[in-house]
Amino acid sequence: NSLSDPLETIKNQPNQFQYWLGLAITYQQLNNTDQAITSYQHTLSLIPLDSDVAKFARQQLYQLQRNS
Repeated sequence: NSLSDPLETIKNQPNQFQYWLGLAITYQQLNNTDQAITSYQHTLSLIPLDSDVAKFARQQLYQLQRNS
């Protein structure tokens, strides 16, 4: 399973936004829109909203929500 390692890592370090962002991108690539949206939202809850990562996450979230 391509998601088992990232999910285990997130379980061990749930406050690392990098892991959530990676998971969101993976879900997005797998066309798992609901899980991608949830993961992007969680990413945004862990980082400063004016950061470049937050801008990227918001853009992806907007696209996913618009297309679902």
